[in-house]
Amino acid sequence: GLFAAELEKLCLYVGDATTISEADVRTSVRDLAESWIFDFTKALAQRQAAPALVLLRALFEQGEHPLRLLSVIARELRLLLVARDCLNGSLAGVWTPRTQYTAFRDRLLPSLSDSERETLGSLHPYVVYQCLQNASRTTANALQHGIMALQEMDVAIKSTPADPRLRLEAFVLEVCGGVRQ
Repeated sequence: GLFAAELEKLCLYVGDATTISEADVRTSVRDLAESWIFDFTKALAQRQAAPALVLLRALFEQGEHPLRLLSVIARELRLLLVARDCLNGSLAGVWTPRTQYTAFRDRLLPSLSDSERETLGSLHPYVVYQCLQNASRTTANALQHGIMALQEMDVAIKSTPADPRLRLEAFVLEVCGGVRQ
């Protein structure tokens, strides 16, 4: 339904034109790529500030509410913290960032403790693997700081007139640039 509506809008935009250019599409069709949220969290988790900011701004333009994005970021940081705990727990000394997915899935995943597996819940093994890769780029302390900063930002967004978009952008820059091992 969304695609049909966007296509109709495009046809109305170009009118009687015999061809539709890329510029016409970019001008009139809303980007419906729901994967942007995943691309954003991936860039954030990998501490790639420029792509994360571009995607964050695109999500704002797409109509994403800052509080929804705040919750998505919080979930990502919590998953990274759990992964960091696994790296310091059952996987200490056996995990390296060069670990291949199949080796992780076949040998290391089964070695996670029951509590680690319970905390990770029903995440797909590849998602767990990616979380471990990303968590190995930072410290538990830095992730805890990020979660606390999100909590403070949540209160600030709900209680002050400052633009929540700017707060989220500043947070992304802090996480991507200021969270180092």
